[in-house]
Amino acid sequence: MSKAFTLEVASKRQSCTGVIDMQCLMVRERVPGQAPPKWAPFFGSIKGFTYVPGQRYTLRVRKDKLNNPPADVSDTTYTLIKVLP
Repeated sequence: MSKAFTLEVASKRQSCTGVIDMQCLMVRERVPGQAPPKWAPFFGSIKGFTYVPGQRYTLRVRKDKLNNPPADVSDTTYTLIKVLP
């Protein structure tokens, strides 16, 4: 099942720890009529999106659940629909 939503991407990555130490995008989901939540690390990638350090983004993104993913892969994929102004 797919879900489209708006994701705000901060202008700087931050250190985070998943399976290994890495630099994560910092993101927050934008919901109309609600105050934005705190920034949170994003451990995955967004297909079709290229991050440029120092630039902040607002993205329309599609989230898909995978059926029967391999054991070492997330069961969720994210795909860029469009970069919003």
